[in-house]
Amino acid sequence: MENQLKATGLRIGNFINDNNNFTMQVVGLFKDEVLLDFDGNQGDFFVYTGKELELLKPIHLTEDILVKLGFEIDSVDRPILHADYKVINPITHDYMIELKNVGTGWFYRNGYFKIDYVHQLQNLYFALCGEELTFKN
Repeated sequence: MENQLKATGLRIGNFINDNNNFTMQVVGLFKDEVLLDFDGNQGDFFVYTGKELELLKPIHLTEDILVKLGFEIDSVDRPILHADYKVINPITHDYMIELKNVGTGWFYRNGYFKIDYVHQLQNLYFALCGEELTFKN
């Protein structure tokens, strides 16, 4: 049950996997349905409903994925978001998003809030920065 997604934790734009580990993007959320884009070109859409929703799983956050999302490794255990002026805190002049790996997973800044999945990090980034966190080319 740990890997089961809850639609209430998803936003449009989140990346998730299906049971074959194929990555897709949420493009629509309805009461009992999730609309997914499989090809990234807004061309092939699939709707998951009812029991099919159990086939969807979150994408575990790894160092490789953090790099693909634009994070840089500042030290062995402290990846930080790439220095970009829009994510620098204008008051303290430090990074607004900083993740630490304390051996049991990735934690936001103070080591209390654990971030296990890509969609959780995307939601945090959007809440703090007001824009989508997407994979870099």
